[in-house]
Amino acid sequence: MKPTAFRDKDRVHLRDLLEVGLVDASWQDRVPAELRGHLQELLDNPEG
Repeated sequence: MKPTAFRDKDRVHLRDLLEVGLVDASWQDRVPAELRGHLQELLDNPEG
């Protein structure tokens, strides 16, 4: 749900998951294709 809505608070939550290592680049294959861009955006720019 978080990558779908991609609101400010959702991006913060996803950044937190990235920071603690619960989500990383290996998740690209686990999310639907239409959401990979959102995840990649956070991976490329974790500071926001």
